[in-house]
Amino acid sequence: MRLKRLLLNLLILSLILSTTVNAADVNKAGRLIFLVTSIDFPDAAAASVAAAKTGGITLVTEKDTLTSDLEKAIQDYNPDQVLVVGGPLAISPNVESQVNSLGYDTVRIAGETRFDTASEIAKTFWEDGTDKVFIVRGSGRAHADAVSVVPQAALENVPILYTETEDLPEVTKNTIKYLKAKNVTIVGGPRAVSEGVENELKAIGRTVEREYGEHAHDTSKVVAEKVLSILKERGLPVDHVIVAVAKDNEDLAAGQLGVETGSPVLVIPAEGKVPEVIKGFMKDHGIDKTTVIGREETAPIGIDDDLRREGIQVNRIKGRDRVDVQLKTHNQVRVVRRAVERAIEVAGKKFDVDLNESFEKIKRNADEIADKEVRMGIIKEKIENIEEMHGRGEVPDEDYTIEKESLDDQERTLDDEKEVAENEIKVEKEKIKEKVTKLTDDDEAKVLDYVKEELGISDVVLPEGIVRRLMKGKELPPGIEKVIEKGIGFNKHYQEGKTKHEALREEKEEKIVANIEEYKK
Repeated sequence: MRLKRLLLNLLILSLILSTTVNAADVNKAGRLIFLVTSIDFPDAAAASVAAAKTGGITLVTEKDTLTSDLEKAIQDYNPDQVLVVGGPLAISPNVESQVNSLGYDTVRIAGETRFDTASEIAKTFWEDGTDKVFIVRGSGRAHADAVSVVPQAALENVPILYTETEDLPEVTKNTIKYLKAKNVTIVGGPRAVSEGVENELKAIGRTVEREYGEHAHDTSKVVAEKVLSILKERGLPVDHVIVAVAKDNEDLAAGQLGVETGSPVLVIPAEGKVPEVIKGFMKDHGIDKTTVIGREETAPIGIDDDLRREGIQVNRIKGRDRVDVQLKTHNQVRVVRRAVERAIEVAGKKFDVDLNESFEKIKRNADEIADKEVRMGIIKEKIENIEEMHGRGEVPDEDYTIEKESLDDQERTLDDEKEVAENEIKVEKEKIKEKVTKLTDDDEAKVLDYVKEELGISDVVLPEGIVRRLMKGKELPPGIEKVIEKGIGFNKHYQEGKTKHEALREEKEEKIVANIEEYKK
């Protein structure tokens, strides 16, 4: 029996090691889906922050198969790449094969444990390091702490790592060192993450603080206060919170919905009522809209009634089962994104704010940048070739000097032209922001109403702050800036330009070969 168990463990380890991510394989410039397990919280929370950083989305799946609804969600989003988060015990190779059969490239981000997987996510997406990390207990009732802190981590652009209650895993300690993070914020009290772990962190020279309360919902409220503070510092209004229930993992997507809408996530007990401290938080901050996540069996209807008695508007996300609730939450993330993207277009078409000229210039310059980069690549090859030939004595010194100077001049010219195109893109993006700020408050309301009606979401509690921030050219929640950039089309047109200009390489390379042969003569 022991031998069988050992062999099984070795097989699992070999599968993990064979699929662990190579950061170079991840297409960070593209549209990314982070596919995470529906069974537990660590992968979902850590991946949601990385998704916010890249403008991607997280989707939740069962271990062994993709549902037809999830397949449709992947196809609707049409990603450039799907990142499978976690080892084969979290998401089986069969799920990865199903994604491949839909025609999408996959890369697995995995470690031997949940601690290792979070480490891989942090090292892949914060490869240049970070000043700070969040530490959360990686099991048990720390679910609420991890889900609550996702919006704060995303706003601060800080990864989430995990620990045991009494011991700091070696991989987590090494990752903190690798990222050169000087500051650590522990989420949860000493019963969740012991003072011993805190002392271990201090012993390796880190400054440590905690965010916590007496109960999980108190900790959630403390974290929410931090989120509000950050948003207020940036001049961003908040009129909406996400209310999740710490049961059955139905709220794994709550963190990303909070990120997209610039809303705190408040995790409460499954008792059919809202704790007084949470109601007090909403009242103190003028919160009048909520999205409650979960089926009535998980998040009792008494929660909605309790909130409505306080004069708070409630939008309930529910479904057939846990995965369906998670998927419907992700669908609302996409609703918010579509509303933002359409608001840009509607502002231009309905209120005489002409953005099309700026869009077209950005597209043209994206194509120009792609062209310059391909041509510069060809010139670099020519320089390498002539240097090699000169080194072998196949090209006379005088000819080498003349040709090298000519190629250097061409490279400098292309580099200058590329810089001009990049600067034009920056100018046009600023023009877009400038133009939308000219809309009046009345125009903003009309844009919001029009977009909600057009998208068929008039009954959805859509936080108005997000669209109003866009109209005022304010800083947006994490990820939305990336979405807008991709919506404008820079990345799309840059990639199209790359493909087009790379297709010309073969013809140009033939000319390089011909030039080499001529030198040899």
